Amino acid sequence: MEINPINIFIKPKKTIEKTISKPDFKISFLIILSPTILYTMFGLFAGFGFDLLDTIKHGAASYFAWIIISAVIYFFAFMVNSKDVKGKFYGILSAISFVWLFLAIIMCISFVVLYSSPKIFAMITEVKKQSASLPYAYNIFDENAGAILQKHGITESDLSDFSNKAFLASLLLIVILVYMLFVYPFLTIKQLTKATYPKSLLIYLLSGLLIVPIIVAFVLHL
Repeated sequence: MEINPINIFIKPKKTIEKTISKPDFKISFLIILSPTILYTMFGLFAGFGFDLLDTIKHGAASYFAWIIISAVIYFFAFMVNSKDVKGKFYGILSAISFVWLFLAIIMCISFVVLYSSPKIFAMITEVKKQSASLPYAYNIFDENAGAILQKHGITESDLSDFSNKAFLASLLLIVILVYMLFVYPFLTIKQLTKATYPKSLLIYLLSGLLIVPIIVAFVLHL
């Protein structure tokens, strides 16, 4: 299993081919764990403290999703090409683990953008601390926006600067999300089944009825 950050983006097909043919469960296991480690580190840095139960739940959700998504892909691919797919479950596990690598990248970019505007970061941290529910935290901010902005000395210039950074980051995050939700699952199916692109797309769409909701619920935690 080869992990080359450049090839992961510009040569996803080749990366998946190598990963399926030479899977490495240990590396894949650590990749799945990386977002949970980052989640804990960022939480500590933001002053939220360490919650062991929450961390365990976060990690367990990732491993659960990893196994289920791989099993779904294995099932659909096996139905199409049982001869080539048989015995490739570890290869699927390794290929799908890249989804969590993209999640880790998304988390890092989001944190860097927030921290690059210390006042905004401090404000968001304070608002989030008032409630474990993020939507409720947004309501708190909406109701007290002026006072919160004034408290942290945030000016229109600060907001404009942050908006520009957030916009550029959003464009990059969209690209990464496409790789996360479509490119890697789709090309994994294509490599396993040896099917044409239209047929592979159909298989992805069918399996995606299960895969995408699982990614959204257990990986993105939305």
